Amino acid sequence: MPAFVDVVTTPNWQCLRGGSESFLGQNEFDHHLSYVSAGQFRRRGYRVYRAGFGTPRALSVKFFAHAVRLFGVRDFSMFDSLSKNMLSLAHTVVAVKDHLVLP
Repeated sequence: MPAFVDVVTTPNWQCLRGGSESFLGQNEFDHHLSYVSAGQFRRRGYRVYRAGFGTPRALSVKFFAHAVRLFGVRDFSMFDSLSKNMLSLAHTVVAVKDHLVLP
């Protein structure tokens, strides 16, 4: 049984930016200063999961989104399950690492 768990979520592409605007105003803590790939998380002992559909760096996603929009589809959440087996399609990387604390 793990004593604590690290959970890290990050975009599945290099999405460098400053803080973001929220309903509470500017959030300086919500900035992206670096990029860590799924492979780097794996090499450090994290289990990597995929979440969401539609990384903007993938040409296949751009083509697919354009084609589906021609049929009037605007909600792409129905395609989230595609990214479960294909990391390149995922919008977000979720990395999880268990830590044991010995007495």
